[in-house]
Amino acid sequence: MSNKKIRFVIKVDGVQKTVIAVRQVKNSGSKELFDLNIHTTSGGRSYKASTVGELVATVDEENFRECDQHISVHCNTKSDSTNTIKKSLIFGDKSTDSHVQITTGIKKDNLFVPAFFMVCGDLSRDRYTLPVDCEDEIIDIGELRPSRDQLRLMVVVSQKGKEFTFHEEHPSNLKTINLSNFNLTLIWSFLNVPSHPQAINFFIRTTRDQGAMRGLDWWEIYNLYTDMNMTHASAYFDAYPSTS
Repeated sequence: MSNKKIRFVIKVDGVQKTVIAVRQVKNSGSKELFDLNIHTTSGGRSYKASTVGELVATVDEENFRECDQHISVHCNTKSDSTNTIKKSLIFGDKSTDSHVQITTGIKKDNLFVPAFFMVCGDLSRDRYTLPVDCEDEIIDIGELRPSRDQLRLMVVVSQKGKEFTFHEEHPSNLKTINLSNFNLTLIWSFLNVPSHPQAINFFIRTTRDQGAMRGLDWWEIYNLYTDMNMTHASAYFDAYPSTS
C-alpha cells in the first residue's frame, strides 16, 4: 500500500490549496488493518470558546495558541462492535489535549459516522499551498474566493464498500473515496459571505455515561450537516448583521 497522502484541494486565485489530507496508517494490533489520520494543515493555531457565537466573532490572533491537530479513525481490533474516532491537539509547548467518540456506527450498524464538521478559514494563506513537487494523490473540489465565500465541510466514515447515497436535491457536493478498511465521504458547500480568518471545527464526542454513538443513515447525515451549517450561519449573521 502506498504511504502517500490523499489531499482534498481547492483552487484559490488559481493556486491549489490543501483543505484536508488523509493518510492510512498501519494499525498497531494488526498488520492487515489500517487506521486513518485526517489532517488539517500544519502551522495552525487554536482558540477555545463556550459558544458558537464566540467562535464566530473576530478574535485577535495573539489570543490563539500555536497548535497542530488531526482526527484519527481506529479499527479497534479488540472490539467486534465499536470504532474510536479521536481528535488530537498538540500545542506549541508540547502539551496535548484530546476528545474521543466511541461509535457502533461502522462495525455493528453498518451505517455512517460524522468524524467532524468544519468551516474553513482563509485558505489564501501561504501555509495551505501544496508543497513543491507534491506527489500525493490529489482530489480537486473546485474553486474558492475567500473574499466572498466560506467553505464548510463534513467528513463521514463508514465500512469499506458502504456507499453514501447522494441526494441531488441537497444543496451540497459529495465525494467518496474507498480505502483499505473504510470509506470516507466528504460533503461540502459554500456560503456567500467572506471567509473567517480562522477555521471553526465541530467534533462530536462521547462520554462513558452516554455510551457509544449509534450510526446514522445517509439522510440523517444530511440533516446533521444542514443543522450544523445553519447553526453556524445564524451565529455568523448575528455577529455580522451587515452581511445578511
